[in-house]
Amino acid sequence: MTTDRLIIDINNDIDWLKASQPLMRHSNIHFFNTHQPLTQNTQSLVAYGKPPIFRLGHLFEEVVDRFISLTSKLETVARNIQIHNSKTTLGELDFLYRNCIDGSITHLEVAVKFYLFCPDDTCLNEALPIPSLAKFIGPGSKDRLDKKWSRLTNHQLQLTANPVTQAALTALDLPLPHKSELLLTGILFYPYQADRFDLIKQHVGLEEVIHPNHQYGWWLPRKEIDQIKTQALNEHWQFLLLPKHHWIAGASHYDAQEIEDKSLSFTALKVMLDKRHIALPIMIACVQKHKDGFKAVARGFIVEDNWPRAPSGSNK
Repeated sequence: MTTDRLIIDINNDIDWLKASQPLMRHSNIHFFNTHQPLTQNTQSLVAYGKPPIFRLGHLFEEVVDRFISLTSKLETVARNIQIHNSKTTLGELDFLYRNCIDGSITHLEVAVKFYLFCPDDTCLNEALPIPSLAKFIGPGSKDRLDKKWSRLTNHQLQLTANPVTQAALTALDLPLPHKSELLLTGILFYPYQADRFDLIKQHVGLEEVIHPNHQYGWWLPRKEIDQIKTQALNEHWQFLLLPKHHWIAGASHYDAQEIEDKSLSFTALKVMLDKRHIALPIMIACVQKHKDGFKAVARGFIVEDNWPRAPSGSNK
């Protein structure tokens, strides 16, 4: 194994995807069905360049492609199809896939996202269709759910209706799709101890678009880490720091011995945070030890105290 490559077992990510739920819902959008029977995956290791080359979105596309290949009735026709209009790029189609039973072709857009709900954020434009969606912010503070949702629904899913796209597919000898589908999944993180149902109900428009069964976790700023102390000690939590290439399936990427070796007690986690030995933001998996190994019971994010705003004087 070369030192400049990440070797990832995406079987874990495929299993996570199969059990996942959408982040959003909408009556006029077709959503990809991830709850399908799959054949056994015999090729599960994929290689990627290490950060900063690594992109989580590229890994997720590989997971989806492998998922499609493992279903009994679907097959990928093409991926990452660039659509150009003269000298400009109109967009890209993530997938075209075929239903082998009826021969229908579907255009599929995919994304796996992780957003933190910031109820106190004030940088909102009230002219947005659903202003509260802007309170779901990416851990790096550069991405927001309202922007992603708008891009997917108003642009990406509409691409195949454009005559330029249809001409491009014909020129590439690719079939025109009968419909478009969306696969938007991931995890939404809420302030620790907050009631996510109450938060969603309190913010106009969220209850209609946030999927009621979405995956969720908690988040805390560094200085408030003691909030989780009681629960961590009472429920015997250990904390596994997750690199970005393990954000999808989390602790499933580690066997029991690896978790034993890599996980931290609450005390050890707090010491490392106090001494700033951990780069933030960091996703963590909370695990409990059982007689037959470890069980992942929660996901969390720890962020800098001034998140989501950049430090004073920073241009990032």
